[in-house]
Amino acid sequence: MTCKEMNEVMPDLALGLVPVSGENANHLRNCTACAESWLAWIRRPALALVVTLLVALSISLTLFRSKTDPQSSPGTAVSDLQQLDKNNDLYSEFDVLDDLQVQPDVTANP
Repeated sequence: MTCKEMNEVMPDLALGLVPVSGENANHLRNCTACAESWLAWIRRPALALVVTLLVALSISLTLFRSKTDPQSSPGTAVSDLQQLDKNNDLYSEFDVLDDLQVQPDVTANP
């Protein structure tokens, strides 16, 4: 069997459509170029599968995180301002805040 014939049969062998004959196996053992080509045929689908899974996983994680955490984390200045905006009516009608003792050099309600 020649390398050209082996290259024609290689896709079918890689997919398992054609059984590996003794002549094909013998040629793969003796010809390093065809043996490396055989490994390349097997590596391509495996690499494509891994890359596809990584892309799908990264997209799904990005979408999942954006749905579950649309606001800032608690304790940051942005989240404090968002909390004040959200509860503005509650804080404006809260009389206890007006009765707090303040430092002598600060006015409570200017």
